[in-house]
Formats: sequence, structure tokens, C-alpha cells
Amino acid sequence: MRSDDPLVVQRLRRDALASGGGTIRAPGGIVLWDRAGRCERPVLVEMTGYPMVDRETGPRHTQMADVWVRCRMCETCLRDRRREWVARCRLELALAGRSWFVTYTLRPEEHYKAVLAANVGKKYTEEYLFKRRCAVTGKEFTRYFKRVRKESGAALRYCLVTEAHESGLPHWHALIHERGGTVTYRNISDQWTLGFSVAKLVKDEKAAWYVAKYLGKSALARVRASKRYGDALPVGEQSMSS
Repeated sequence: MRSDDPLVVQRLRRDALASGGGTIRAPGGIVLWDRAGRCERPVLVEMTGYPMVDRETGPRHTQMADVWVRCRMCETCLRDRRREWVARCRLELALAGRSWFVTYTLRPEEHYKAVLAANVGKKYTEEYLFKRRCAVTGKEFTRYFKRVRKESGAALRYCLVTEAHESGLPHWHALIHERGGTVTYRNISDQWTLGFSVAKLVKDEKAAWYVAKYLGKSALARVRASKRYGDALPVGEQSMSS
């Protein structure tokens, strides 16, 4: 059994008991918490925080918690993930002055660069290569959105979904929301230098479903978004750096 931060396990136990979790009567007690919802193949995560010795109070009890979590791969989990992100996107669309729907692709040489760090002497699965590309390009997209924000001077929010094409190569769909100031087509296209992009203004809420639907099609699909994306906070309280 792995060793976890006892303070983290302690907080988890407290939250579990407050949310209806139970206990097994053992030394210190093991908290049981089911957070799997309707998942078809839930996964059991066992957490143990070994005791710390306090000079004033002496040894503390070992903190133990067993949590059932979603597998995030079955049809139910994928459907729930899509539904959650559709709701977030719809809220951001409602709060934004304008929103852009953007599709991005990489040039072939950029796809190649994204997997150069892998050992070419070993055989990797398409799933591994897809994840590798996502890891590398994720950092590029972080820089890209910072450039768009700086170039436009606008307070913007975004949701970016990575989809695996039939070829196995990823491409990206994004919603960019204006939450103060204006983002232009040129801001969006000029700052994407690793391939091609197509952008158009959003006319209705169908864009929310279109972006999020890929999250329900495959467990490989990835999503990254502005901090607290989908929270109904006033624009002044949203993180400008997210």
C-alpha cells in the first residue's frame, strides 16, 4: 500500500464523512467513500497516510481511506464528461460579449517534432504517441493563448479540446470567449504559427455541444481550459492569467 501525505488523507477522510462516507471499524478506522457515480467499471484507490510524531501530543493515528472513483473510460463516464463540459461551455457563451469557434492543426514537421523525445528504437502504441503529442503541444497552446491575450489586450477565456483524427493525429477545437475587450480574427490566426487555423464567430449554443462532443467519443480526447472555466463569477474575479 502506498504512502500518502497524512494531512491530505485526513482532509479526504473529513470530506468523505461529511458527504455520506462510512467507516470500517479497525485501528484508526478506514473511511469508505464511493465517488464513482454511475461508472460501469469503478476503480478502488487506497490511500494511507502514515502517522507523524508530534513533540507535544505524541504519535498520531495512521490515516486510511478507500475511495471508489470513476474509470473515466466507459461509455457512462464519457457521456457524463461530455454533459459536464457542454454545461460549462454554455455558461461561458452566455457570459461572454462574443465567442470564437476555432479549429487548429499542426504541420507535418511539427507532429514529428512532438515525438522526437521518444526513443525511436522502441515500438510505441498509437495511444502513447497521441499522449506524447498532447503533452508537447499543450505547452505550445499555453504560450499561444498568452500571445493572443497580449496582442488583443482583451480579457479572454478559453476551452480547448484535443481530438484524435482517423489518422491517429490530434487536432484541436476551441472556444475563445471575450470577457472584456475585443479579440479579432487576425489576433487568433497570426499567433498560431505551428500550422493552420480556422476561426469564426459563434452564433448560438450549438458550438458548446460541438466542442464538447469529442469528450464523449473517446477516452483519448483531452480538454484544457481557463482556470475555473464554467464558474459564474464576475469578470473582475476571474483569473486573468488562466
